[in-house]
Amino acid sequence: MPGTQNALSEVAYLRRSCEYLLSALRDVERELGRLPDLTEAQETILDMETNLAGEDIRKDLDRAAGSAETWLRRVENARNL
Repeated sequence: MPGTQNALSEVAYLRRSCEYLLSALRDVERELGRLPDLTEAQETILDMETNLAGEDIRKDLDRAAGSAETWLRRVENARNL
């Protein structure tokens, strides 16, 4: 059962990481709600930063979701051996 326990530990770690990400996104959302009216220059900078961060996070999440789906298929295959 060491393999199963290791896998469950990894899942727990990854779930905590996802919870941390959700918390960080809630913090960003809260800060965005607190912003005063921005100048056009500030809006431009915010848009650029949003595009950069959003793109990076989306890529990472898409890759992570694909890895999780692959992991699930491999676990299912191991069960069926």
